[in-house]
Formats: sequence, C-alpha cells, structure tokens
Amino acid sequence: MNKILTTTENLFMWTQRAIQECAEYQVENLIPHGKLCLDIGCNVGGFIIRNHNRFDNIIAYEASQLNVQSCQMNLDMNGITNAVVNRFAVGAEDGQTLKLKKFNTTDNCGSFGTVDFVWDKGPYVGAGWEETEESEEVPTISLDTILKDFDNVDFMKIDIEGAEYQFLLNKDLSKIDIISMELHNFLIDLNQQKPLVEWISKTHNILTPIDDSDISRHQILIAKRK
Repeated sequence: MNKILTTTENLFMWTQRAIQECAEYQVENLIPHGKLCLDIGCNVGGFIIRNHNRFDNIIAYEASQLNVQSCQMNLDMNGITNAVVNRFAVGAEDGQTLKLKKFNTTDNCGSFGTVDFVWDKGPYVGAGWEETEESEEVPTISLDTILKDFDNVDFMKIDIEGAEYQFLLNKDLSKIDIISMELHNFLIDLNQQKPLVEWISKTHNILTPIDDSDISRHQILIAKRK
C-alpha cells in the first residue's frame, strides 16, 4: 500500500498538495462555467475539489483502487455530489487488462502508471515504473467509449503518467472544447511527444509553448478547439 495514504492525516496532507498543484491546469483562466468536465487520472480528487463549483458535472477516471477509494472519501468529506469516479486505466482500446505499476523513486499517490519506461540518462537513471507484488490489474477504457454518450465536453483535464499518447493519438477530439493536460517529459525519449502534439493541433489551437527537446521537466499543454 502507498505509505502516504495509510493515515487520514497523510491523506489530508497529500490532498492539500494535489489541490494546490491542480492550479497548473488553469481552469479559472479558461472557462467561467461549464456543463461537463472529464477528469482523466483524478488521483485523490484534488482537481475535483478545486473545481467542482465550476462545472455542472464531473466524470472522473482513475486506475488505482487505492486512489479511487481515497478520492471518494474526499468527495464525501467535502459534500461534493456532482462528481462520479470510475476505476479504469485509459488506453487506446477497451477491454484490455493492464498492470498498474509503481514509480520506483517516490512514495506518493501520484506514482502509478501503466507505461513501461525507465530512464537511462542524466539524473533520472534507474527511475521508472516497475511491477511489484502489489501491482494490480486494471481494465482499460478508450476515449471513444468515454465520449460516445456526449455531444460536447467543455473541459478535459488529463494526468495519466505518460499514457496520454496511447489515449489521445488518432482519436476524434472534436467534441472537446478545452484540453488541459500534463505532457510527461519521457514521451520525448519515446519519440511520442511531437506526433501527439501535432495530432492535437489538427483540431485544437495549442495555447502553451511546448518544447519537444526539454527532457528535464513535465510540461502543461493547454489546447482550445478551433
């Protein structure tokens, strides 16, 4: 079990940090109010807590069972009733079963992922996702399936630890007004960042500068439908 969530006090501390960090998605600057928000990779609910009053409904997806339980606990404690949390790993297709792995250099509730990657250069050597005895199997859901019942999505926030390439590439994004996502730095090393940004650019204007050579940090990509 992730140590940081083993006590209510630690859950509270991590949740407060998540709420603060979710300012980087710039919801306040992008939309006054919306009907529908998708929170893809909701973690323990920091984004939802911060922004639930800005949307009529929030539909969230999270792969980690521990995080799903913690998120629902946070929603209940804060009296938030307009958000629904679903346990899925998002992917290119429905119905796959993926191993949810743990990032091997940190111990927080954001350190789960399904992408196979280990750094082999610079200060990151050896850091990456690895399968452990506690690795859980998670079913996948695709963007096509998530969107099929909606005519329009006002805002989609994404933080899925590098799976954004599989989740978004070659998918129809035309129903989504605003995409605000964490673009993970190791996608550059996997030669995935540039084609992903180019694909999003077909339907959306990229509002944030994106450097496809900077492997030192994650970047926030904000895109608005053309």
